[in-house]
Amino acid sequence: MSPKRIDDNHRAIVKALRQHPGVRVFSTAAVGKGVPDLCVGYQSFTILCEIKGAKGRLNPAQTEWHFEWTGTPVVILRTVDDVILLLRTLDHYATEPRALATALIMQRETDAGRPPTSKS
Repeated sequence: MSPKRIDDNHRAIVKALRQHPGVRVFSTAAVGKGVPDLCVGYQSFTILCEIKGAKGRLNPAQTEWHFEWTGTPVVILRTVDDVILLLRTLDHYATEPRALATALIMQRETDAGRPPTSKS
């Protein structure tokens, strides 16, 4: 079996992801069979990413894999700017679960008759 071709921007996108503190990247590009190119961990999120060139399209195996996947939708990254947008978006959504957890702790303490502590 010949190695799977990677898009020209693959290395730049992986480099941009790995340069960001707290990001972990596992390349799955060699798997083929429609599986996305990267598994990215950040802020307790696991995101599958497909890297495509500016005009690149999903091939039939990728289209089928993405359609059948029941986890978080696969993110398509084309540029380093897409990486920045993805990480900013994850930063935004990562704060919401923490805010909810803090609110629940404070409510539980209030319900128990204790003065709420401020934890952030």
